[in-house]
Parts: sequence; C-alpha cells; structure tokens
Amino acid sequence: MNVPKQFKLILSVLGFLAMTLIGYKVYVLSHHKPEFSGESLYTVTYRYFFKTDSKHTFIKAYLPKNSSRQKISQQKSVMPNSIQFSTKAEGSNVRGNWSTYTKNTYESVSYSFSFKGKDQLFGLTDQFKPVPEGMDIFLKGTENIQVHASRIDDLAKRLVQTAHTDKARVEALFHYVHKMPSAPIITLTDALGALERNEASCNGKSRLLVALARNLGYPARIKGGIVLNESNKRTSHAWTEIYVNDSWVPFDALNGHFAYLPSNYLELYEGDEFLITHSPGIQFDYSYEIEKMESLYFMDEASEEANTVLAFSLWNLVKNKTIYHFMKFEI
Repeated sequence: MNVPKQFKLILSVLGFLAMTLIGYKVYVLSHHKPEFSGESLYTVTYRYFFKTDSKHTFIKAYLPKNSSRQKISQQKSVMPNSIQFSTKAEGSNVRGNWSTYTKNTYESVSYSFSFKGKDQLFGLTDQFKPVPEGMDIFLKGTENIQVHASRIDDLAKRLVQTAHTDKARVEALFHYVHKMPSAPIITLTDALGALERNEASCNGKSRLLVALARNLGYPARIKGGIVLNESNKRTSHAWTEIYVNDSWVPFDALNGHFAYLPSNYLELYEGDEFLITHSPGIQFDYSYEIEKMESLYFMDEASEEANTVLAFSLWNLVKNKTIYHFMKFEI
C-alpha cells in the first residue's frame, strides 16, 4: 500500500504542531503562578449520626469560607430525601442547617469539601496603631469572657508591669496563658474558670487570653476551626485573634503559636460559638474524616487557566472534525 506524499506531509505538520503546543503548554505552566498556592491540602468530611425527635429535628454546623489564607472547593452535602439542607450567613460566619420533620428514625448526613491552606506569620511592631472606631464590641466583657472581673484586672496589670511597649505587653499575656498547664477539658471553661483552675483546654485558654487583651484595651476575639491531620477525629480547636495595626493577628496559646497560624488550620467561624448545635435531647454522634491530598503542580488550577489561554488544541480539531475533513482522501 502506497502512502500518498500529501498524507505524509499532513502527518509531519500535525506532529510538529502537537510538539509545539506541548512545549508551549509546559512553558506557560512552568512560568505561571497560581492565584492561591497552598502548603496544606486536605479533603474534610463532617459526618453526623442521629435519631430524629418526635417533632422537628435539626443539626447546625459552621461551614468554611475562602479567605486570604485558605481556599475551599468541591463542597457537597449528602443526605436522605427526608432531610432538607440550607445555608445561612450569620454575621461573618456561614452556617449549614440540616432539618427534618420525620419522626423517630435513625439518620446520617455528611458534608465534604476540599481545603487548601497556607501559613500566616505576622511581624509585630513595638508600638501599635491607635484602635480605630467601631471596635467596641471586641473590647467588651461577656458571660464567658469576664474582661472586668477583679482577678482578670489584677492579673493583667501584674503581667505588664515591666512591659513598656505594646508588643511586650501582648507577649507577656500570651506567654502566661501558654505556660498554663493544658488539660483535655471537654466542658465549657470560661476565662475566670481557666484562671481559677490554672489549667484549660484550647477554649478556656482562648477566652482567658481574649479577656486579658481586652482588659488592656487591645481588641480581641475567638476564632474556631479544626487542626487538620490525616485522621478521623472529634475535636475542634479554638484560638485567639488580636487586632494589631489594621489586621487580625492569630495567637494559639495552647500550641504556642505567637502571631502565627500554620497552614493546616481550617478556619470555620469567628466569635465565642460552638461548631455544632442540634435539637436538645436527641441521640447524636459525629466525626470529622480528614484525608491528606497530594497536589501535582501541573494538575493545579494553573492548568485550567492555561487551557483557557491555549484553547486551540489537536483534540479540539478532532472534536470539531476539522482534521477529519482535511484528511479525507483515498488510498
């Protein structure tokens, strides 16, 4: 069988074109910086198991959002048809709500997403900028953050006696709370309770650090989420943020992170809240399934953007039958 010279020429041209396109794609991807380059990548699944009440049954949980240090994608909720799922913005937070009127049945629901996170490190100046207007809510006391209790007031003053800069004062507060013995206390521990017991878990230490900071005039709040590692777990995590020089700066007094947040910290909500709430009195259990992902650079979002730029490809020609019509010949 003789292959026409025209066919050989076409194959040569297509081969050259394919190699050129591949080389160009490699060049573009190697010089492209994705919008968000994370150091930690995980898939996270909330799993809730419960028995419905004789009336209305609900499960509520805070859901993740995109931010400057984390990117969330592929969010998906799986549940039976008898359960309705909705989301609602609550201030700066987003909360998911699973709701049903089905009576006395055993149910399970799940919510999964992909997380990409990067660490966050702040360099603090010795003196901070004046607190801007509108920050009063982050200076007030609450039921569990007793900013103006006499023991909090006395401790705050004592800790900063020899500190002559804003940074030194915050360091003194942080190191005191960090050195406090840690205890896996699963019940709510308020700021005074942590101080009186001289031991606390992450929630008690976070409330105490917030109370001390607010007492000295530094706006502070609690941040909540999950420390991600490859495991199934039931524990969430809380840390503190202090408003410094127009930014919310993280401080984890339990794990010793000063003005720093590791890349595997999943942020879920701000404020002194509970990650999960549900109908009172129901049988309820839960777990967080966490799986670490491996990311190849060429498989990242960058490749999708490059494909948009390089819309012309051999596959498009085949798909549109351009090559078919051009190559139709008789042998």
